[in-house]
Amino acid sequence: MCYENTWKIGLSTLVDEASVIMMDLRGFSEKNKGCEYEIDFILDHKALQNILFVCKPEAQQLVKRTIMERWEMLSENSPNLEDQSPEATLFISKEENAKELQHIMDLLKKGATN
Repeated sequence: MCYENTWKIGLSTLVDEASVIMMDLRGFSEKNKGCEYEIDFILDHKALQNILFVCKPEAQQLVKRTIMERWEMLSENSPNLEDQSPEATLFISKEENAKELQHIMDLLKKGATN
């Protein structure tokens, strides 16, 4: 749990230290789009192949649209700046069971080896 005065430092530290990032967007909706700063930060500091976004089926189009909108605002130091055909890895969580968790772990492992 991060507080208002520490969460940005925590995000920065975690992104710098991690070889792969999973961003849980299962609660993402038109009314709850508070993760845009984090999406920007992650896209500006991690190569796209090392990022996994997780969302619910009903948010899939919103998540895709948001990622593409944020992609248009990459910083000049982003490792993704040269990527001309970006494809984010998006896992659609339907069941939230052990099989899905294993699939997510496999995707994270794959991202960590890139």
